[in-house]
Amino acid sequence: MNRLVLINKKLYAVGFSWHSISSKKQIPQSCTEYFDVITLNGKQQFGTALTDKNEQFLKASCLATAMDFDEPFFGVFKLIDTIENKEIYWLFAKDKENILGLGDFVCHSQEELQKTIETIKSFSAKGIEPIFFDTAEESLDFLSKQLKTKKFFNNSKIHPLYRSKKQTKQIKTIILTSLVFIGFFFGVMRYLDIRSLKQLQEAALFSKQSMENKIADIRQNSQKYFPMNWKKNNYPLDVYNVCKPVLFSLPVNEFGWALEKGVCTPKEITSYWKHEKQASFINLPFNGELTKPQEVTAKHEIAEIKLVQSGVSHSQLLHQEEATKLMYQLTQNMGANLTLTFDKKDVKEFKELKFSIQAPFLKAKYEWKSVPSSLILSDSLFQALNSIPSLSVQAIEYNNGQWSVKGDLYVQ
Repeated sequence: MNRLVLINKKLYAVGFSWHSISSKKQIPQSCTEYFDVITLNGKQQFGTALTDKNEQFLKASCLATAMDFDEPFFGVFKLIDTIENKEIYWLFAKDKENILGLGDFVCHSQEELQKTIETIKSFSAKGIEPIFFDTAEESLDFLSKQLKTKKFFNNSKIHPLYRSKKQTKQIKTIILTSLVFIGFFFGVMRYLDIRSLKQLQEAALFSKQSMENKIADIRQNSQKYFPMNWKKNNYPLDVYNVCKPVLFSLPVNEFGWALEKGVCTPKEITSYWKHEKQASFINLPFNGELTKPQEVTAKHEIAEIKLVQSGVSHSQLLHQEEATKLMYQLTQNMGANLTLTFDKKDVKEFKELKFSIQAPFLKAKYEWKSVPSSLILSDSLFQALNSIPSLSVQAIEYNNGQWSVKGDLYVQ
C-alpha cells in the first residue's frame, strides 16, 4: 500500500511494486489494471503504484530510488504517514543494484511486519539480516543522511502511467530546454530516458485497449462460449413418428401380465408390466426382465432419428415471456396440465481478463400431464410443437390410461 512521508520538508512516496525486465517495452498486464503511476530505477527496473490519482504523489519522489546505497542493504524504519498521520513500518531491501521484490513495502502491524521480514529473508540469496530503527526520529535521521546529492534531473520522479496531451507537451519542452541549456550529452541522455518511459506508457495503453477490444468481442458474440445443446435434439414430430408404431402397438395384456406404463424416448421404448393372477413367469412380455417379483421391464428398439435441429440459431429462440405465454396457451387449448421450470443462465469466467458473461439463452423443462388420447393418436399436436424453435420431446409416456409429454425448450 502506497504512503507519503516527509523527510527534510520534502515529500517521498513508499510502497512501490518493483519489476525487473530485459526490455522496457515488456510490462506485466497488471500494470494497466491496477496501477496508475510509475518510476524508474536505472534501465533494468521500474516501480508501479496505485494512488487513485492523488496529485500529491506526482509532487513527491520515490524514496527507494532517492537513497544512495552502494552495498546490499535491508532496513526496517518507523515513519509517519502524512496523509493519515499514523505510524507505519517501511521495509527497504536491495542488492547491489536492484530493489528486491518486497524491498519497498509498507506494514501496519507487527504481525504483518514479521511475516514480510521472513519472506524477504527467505528470498535473499545471502540471507541478509535487517537493521531496525525503533523510532521515527532515528529513521528520519538515518534516511536524511542517505539521500542522494541533489541533481538537476530528478531520477526519483514519479510519472503518471497514462500521460495527458498537456504533460506530453511539457516533456517535449523539457527536452528542448535541456538540449539548449545543459548541452548535447545530458540532453540526449534525458531524451532516451523519457523515450523509454513513453514506450512503457504506449505499451500499457496498447495492452489495455487490446483487452477492452477482446471483452467487447466476447460480449458481442457471447453465444460462441456456451453449448447450444438444442442443436443436437430431434424435432418433436420425428420423435412422435418413431414412437407411434411401437408404443401404440403394445398390447394391454401379454402372457397374463398387464401393461402398466410405456415410455418412449428418442433412443428407445421401455414398457412396464404388472403381474396378474395366473400370469406366466416362464414367458415374460417381450422377453423382458423380472425386476421385482410382481414387475417386468422390457426394452423395445425403435428406428434411428438422424435429423436434428442444427439449423436453429440462438437468435431464433423465443424470449422467455413469449415462450411462457405460448406454452400455457397450448396447455389451455389441449385441456391438459403443464409444469414449466426455467434453469438459471450459465456463467462463463475469463480469469485472465477478470471478466465473466452470462449465456444469452437458458434452458426450460416442461411436462404436460393428462394429455387427451385424441391428441396423442393424431400428429397435430407434434406438428404444432415442430414450429417452436428449439423445443424437443424427450419422452412420450403412457401410465395407467393417462398420457404425458416431457421435453426441453431453450429461450432468450
